[in-house]
Amino acid sequence: MFYEFATWNVHSSRPKVESPVSGSQETPTWIVPSPEGLRQPAEWLLSRLRPGDWVLLEGELGAGKTTLCRELLRLAGWAGPVRSPTFNLVQSFPTVPPMVHADLYRVSSERGLGLEDVADEAVVLVEWPDRLQELHRGSRLWRVVVEFLPEGRRVSVQGPLAESPGGERTWVDPDAS
Repeated sequence: MFYEFATWNVHSSRPKVESPVSGSQETPTWIVPSPEGLRQPAEWLLSRLRPGDWVLLEGELGAGKTTLCRELLRLAGWAGPVRSPTFNLVQSFPTVPPMVHADLYRVSSERGLGLEDVADEAVVLVEWPDRLQELHRGSRLWRVVVEFLPEGRRVSVQGPLAESPGGERTWVDPDAS
């Protein structure tokens, strides 16, 4: 259940912001030495999310995508356990804002998972977004990349973005509806 914890360097839990946050085209990056350090990037992202947004979590197996989702859900008010949805595929959480956590690792697309039924009313957190085909198009997208580093993880966030039917991503005004 906590597979990704095994590879964290736990000398310090304080994240280091690697790049500044400025303007509407924000791409902040944190160097996070431990799972506890995910609070800062999770707070930053949560303060910008709204129902209908899709958070596309990219990173290698064990990089910390589920751990970041756990922190987002906890900050949004969820007090229960958060397990990787690798086998359940999709889990819903009555948080503020409502969130759905999907893990597409074992599937070839999002079709048939019911995400279309909740996508307008919830923030959709998607691990392994390379399997997404169409549902997220036209929505505000946040691209989160979690990478291994010797000193912990690098967490980078791009967004909000919009994806055209052809797959091209462009920046959008974060205050636009």
